Amino acid sequence: MQLIATFVGGFAIAFVKGWLLTLVMLCLFPLLVLSGAAMAIMQGRMASRGQAAYAKAAHIVQQTIASIRTVRSSTILDSLLLCFFYVLCYYTFEIYQWTLISIF
Repeated sequence: MQLIATFVGGFAIAFVKGWLLTLVMLCLFPLLVLSGAAMAIMQGRMASRGQAAYAKAAHIVQQTIASIRTVRSSTILDSLLLCFFYVLCYYTFEIYQWTLISIF
């Protein structure tokens, strides 16, 4: 409620001080709303991708812990750890990639 009051009050003061600038601001307001919506959608997608990546990593860890008795050789353990880190590194790469895309 406070943010809405600040927004309306700011427009009222800007309209009293300089009505031309207020008209320009009103023309650009839909672009601000659209860009905010686009950012919210991208953040939602990245959050769901992050959840999926952590779910895959948790599944790998669960398999490893469930079969800890059968994992005797270090080669199998190393391959499981490599798979675990691959999933997390791939997600981290996606975050950096989307961050660069959203900056430009």
